[in-house]
Amino acid sequence: LAQVVLLSAAMGRKVAAALLGVVALLGLTASRTFRELHHTVDFLSSYGDSDFEFSFEEWMANADIQASGAEGLAELRPKLVKRLLVFCRDMLPATVWDQYKAEIPDDLNIVPARKLTSIEKSAEAAVKADVPSTSNKADQFREFGFIPQHIGRAIPAGAAVSWESRCWKSASVSVAEEANTMKVSVKVSGAKAVLCSEMFLLTSASAIRIGMFSAPFGGTKTLEFPLGNLTDSEVWDLKSLGVRVFQFRDGPVDTVVDILETVLMFLSDLTKSVPASIAERNVNFLRRYRGVDMAPRQDPGGVMLNESQIQSGDFLGVIRLDGLDPMLAWGMGAETGHTTVALWEAGELYIAESTVNGSYWPTNGIQRTKYSTWITQAREAGYSVVHAPLAPKYRSIFNETAANEFFRRHEGLNYGYSNLLWGWVDTQSSNFPCLPPYSASGQSYCLSWPLVESLFPFLGKYVAAVNGIFLESFNQHVTGSAFTGLSATEVYRHAASQNISTEDIPRIVEKDMVQYSQTWNNGTETKDISMVCDVFVCFIWKAAGLFSEIDSDFNCVEQTNNDVYDLDVLVVPESRPAGCVAADPNNTLCQLMGAYELKLPKLGTRKPYKHMQETCPTLPPLYDRPSDC
Repeated sequence: LAQVVLLSAAMGRKVAAALLGVVALLGLTASRTFRELHHTVDFLSSYGDSDFEFSFEEWMANADIQASGAEGLAELRPKLVKRLLVFCRDMLPATVWDQYKAEIPDDLNIVPARKLTSIEKSAEAAVKADVPSTSNKADQFREFGFIPQHIGRAIPAGAAVSWESRCWKSASVSVAEEANTMKVSVKVSGAKAVLCSEMFLLTSASAIRIGMFSAPFGGTKTLEFPLGNLTDSEVWDLKSLGVRVFQFRDGPVDTVVDILETVLMFLSDLTKSVPASIAERNVNFLRRYRGVDMAPRQDPGGVMLNESQIQSGDFLGVIRLDGLDPMLAWGMGAETGHTTVALWEAGELYIAESTVNGSYWPTNGIQRTKYSTWITQAREAGYSVVHAPLAPKYRSIFNETAANEFFRRHEGLNYGYSNLLWGWVDTQSSNFPCLPPYSASGQSYCLSWPLVESLFPFLGKYVAAVNGIFLESFNQHVTGSAFTGLSATEVYRHAASQNISTEDIPRIVEKDMVQYSQTWNNGTETKDISMVCDVFVCFIWKAAGLFSEIDSDFNCVEQTNNDVYDLDVLVVPESRPAGCVAADPNNTLCQLMGAYELKLPKLGTRKPYKHMQETCPTLPPLYDRPSDC
């Protein structure tokens, strides 16, 4: 479920805040899910909005963490990381948890064992009754292993969704409307093993249900989706788009381990630097999931390039081995998770960027920092950074005055949450990341549009910041205005009336200069463009005239990190300073800092063209794309 936001992404550094929000919700839903080992669990069936919000706050408070659904993603993120650690500690057998204890820093102050909530007690009982995998955890692809596989849509009075599942030779889901309720029948038969536990996820835009089925006894269970308290468009969603049916890859114990393995990647979200053990975990993730090898290196410290060796428009690519950036790199097919651009003004060199403040970065939004200060902050944050110069042709074109004017018009504007997904999602199904191992025949467990389509609206009811990621952009794509004010299900219904499938909503091309609700750092609300990190870099280049040869018919908001640095706007330098060569003899670029090598192998290889990157797939492991997409 955490994948709802990976969504994530194209790419801003904060997309993963939403990711962790959903992971936490999975922890809460799973605990309610396991109420009885061999009976249907009807998550949220008896809870209204206010009850759920109270339950979420209570669940957080039980671990001595004060949180509210009204908080922003930046505030919730570190709290959710910590709460999920407590959840995993409480749920897992001691023999499993003990394998991970050494990786959790003592100063995180994880709350000691305490009285569990009723839903946690149910979860604990189910986990104890489960049979975990006997495979060595190091040999498995645990990170994001809780991504459920989409099976199909069960439409009321339509044909049942049928398939062969992990534990059962036959599984089916059907929906019928009875007495103002959608009754969902889940039937399983033909156990494949005596000991096998399986979880199914059933979603709509207004509700979530999770059922658990344990072999060897099959049968039929019924879950209900009441219609009485739904809006007209939410009822339409259930009747027209149906109940989305998913199955989880693993049983209860292994799913909790999957969550823990994922959360451990993100522990440095709670710290200013990146501890070596967390960095190593992220490097291993990038190698196994993204196919990127980052060799350890000895950082010589100091300033690798002095200011005179960097010019306006030059590019600095960044990755922080903190869970967020590696996740983004996996989703995009990139090597970086963050991008910045150099700007000179009045004899001072600045590094300009769109980012957010947090445990490791002091400033929010569109900003610039003096180069010397930025180098210090970046090293303290645990960044790996490489420098790539503008190609000579584009350096001669670059209008420094226009670029600085663009920056000043937007300095202090909030990070671009509103369209952070849509530079990445260009197709119906060929952009969502999948779990390895990868094969030519395709992968089964992938983030899917039906999961995003249903969970975004559901989560937005309880965590308001989630709406900021998608709702105005959905309105923009379907109605032509971000400010139409339609709810998600109203957008879906309106799209259907225009013969637009919901799968096409995210891939409708986003145009530059579209305005969204925005906020300045001083709290003033406004309407302005929305820019994640790579989009901001691209806008600086565009303002400076670098796309004038194609009449600037180039949508920056449709780009991802690697889309930007693969442009032949940049060039691999013919030579590097001696210090760069000595520190990294096998890198074509000058690496300014970092405990691990950062290489950009396709930098400067793609010529800009009109409508570039508007219909591109991004599927691992090769992330191949047509030359004209």
